[in-house]
Amino acid sequence: MLKSLFYRAPRLTILFVLIAVAGGVGAITGLGRQEDPTLVERFGYVLTTFPGADAERIEALVTEPLESSLLELKEVEELDSTSRANVSQIQIVIRDDLPETEVDEAWTLIRQQVELARPSLPDGVGSSRVVRQFVGAATLVASLSWEGEGEPPLAILSRLAEDLEDRFRTLPGTEETNTFGDIEEEIRVVVDPEKLAGHNLSSVLPGTIM
Repeated sequence: MLKSLFYRAPRLTILFVLIAVAGGVGAITGLGRQEDPTLVERFGYVLTTFPGADAERIEALVTEPLESSLLELKEVEELDSTSRANVSQIQIVIRDDLPETEVDEAWTLIRQQVELARPSLPDGVGSSRVVRQFVGAATLVASLSWEGEGEPPLAILSRLAEDLEDRFRTLPGTEETNTFGDIEEEIRVVVDPEKLAGHNLSSVLPGTIM
């Protein structure tokens, strides 16, 4: 029936084709396009350190109070915590139905809730760091390698990587930079008891029980 209608009315067929083409062209020109689509950062974590505490103390004294405070927020959809020696990490998922502006407000509320829970944490607990996990594609990945003799100087490579990251960060159009594989430097102090005694000094820290 429809085929015979187009066959008997060629002008109607041409009009239908023109309307379809015009609608397709309009849809293409009006469709938003981005090379790297903007994704809302709904995932993150709260990282808190408590040096010298085992996993059980971390769970009871740090993780649980922080979780209780964060669960008061209706913007939080899911929490997943990990407690291990010295460190507490709480993964956060913000509700999918919140628009981007409300997601930004949710992260502000999360930071406030973490600060409100601070007085309930024991002495010696380090500051809690709220991290929003960046969602997106890496435009450029650069690596540093050691081609000299002997073992690679990891400390020097880490410092060079930090310098390179600082340069990338100042380039126009750079949104975020991250360094992976760097090491944390450690400074050890070796005390000579005889020289200290000659200056009437002691290596015993104040408050240390001998």
